[in-house]
Amino acid sequence: MSRARDLADLGASADAGGLTGRNLVINGAQNVAQRGAAGGTATTTATYLCVDRFKSDIDGSGGGDFSHAQVEDAPLGQGFRYASKITTVTQAAQPTSESNRHQLYTLLEKQNTFHLDWGTSAAKTCTLSFWVKGSVTGTYGFSFAHYGGSGGSDVSYYYYTNYTIDLANTWEKKTITVTGPTTGGNERDSNSFGTRIEWLIGVGSDAETGTLNEWTASSTYRLAPNSVYLPENSGATLYITGVQFELGEQATPFEHLSYGDELARCQRYCFTQARYGDGNIGEDAAGSTRIYSGRYGSNAAFVRYQYPVMMRENPDLTYSANSGSTSADYSNAGHVLLYDDDDNAWYIYDLIAEAEL
Repeated sequence: MSRARDLADLGASADAGGLTGRNLVINGAQNVAQRGAAGGTATTTATYLCVDRFKSDIDGSGGGDFSHAQVEDAPLGQGFRYASKITTVTQAAQPTSESNRHQLYTLLEKQNTFHLDWGTSAAKTCTLSFWVKGSVTGTYGFSFAHYGGSGGSDVSYYYYTNYTIDLANTWEKKTITVTGPTTGGNERDSNSFGTRIEWLIGVGSDAETGTLNEWTASSTYRLAPNSVYLPENSGATLYITGVQFELGEQATPFEHLSYGDELARCQRYCFTQARYGDGNIGEDAAGSTRIYSGRYGSNAAFVRYQYPVMMRENPDLTYSANSGSTSADYSNAGHVLLYDDDDNAWYIYDLIAEAEL
């Protein structure tokens, strides 16, 4: 069978719903935003502001900033509803220094990318595809990073490339094909991050040099000359959705998952629960359901809360409680024990468990 026919059959199979599990990006359709759709302004502390598995960061200062929100805006006829929206908040001229960088990225867990053999002589070719809409036309920087951990060290290799927005405020599909690095190892801890996929919102002009489309051990960013620096444009916007990263030299149709399946994949890294319990010990708010797992003395109890999926590692916990000393007594990747040892009544609001990469 000819190669052209093979690829045609591949596309037909994907359209028909086959080839499941090919997208290595979690939440590529931007559907899940457990922290809320409104998001916020990116800072020099890398963090997840809204859309699950898509992280914002700013390196350096004085170069303006941007916000990240989830919005209902997507290319028609592609099955998408939501997108990540990047907006310039504080306008500033493009700095000179390459160390000033604005980024949106997703991190892929090592055990989900190990089969790509990146960092070895058997490194496979992969293809990234995504939909983008921007108010500023021109060339935008982009990068991949591979974390191999060869010989027990955290060896990293970087691939700097770009894509172009041709028409302002118009959805366009972009495709980037890359063969993985053949050095750097493939031995990093399974539940650590193995691959980074990064959209560059803006980088200092000193980065507009160096060779693109090659793997390098240098973490110094490289851009094409005259690349877009979005924060220098007041109110500028950039929308991204339909992100798919897959094995092979061709982009296949986007793999749409049910919301429940996508949420469960996200909950390995972040789980949020608004208002878990309230009322007197041994009762829910209506006074009818026992919600504690055990008790200490007359005025103390604890509740065992099982996470919906096993988390990547023992999560960091953030929550609010009522008065007294309600707190987390014990947690692991599967559950947490919340206890009250003070006032015979307890409340847990807005529990967030984070095991993010």
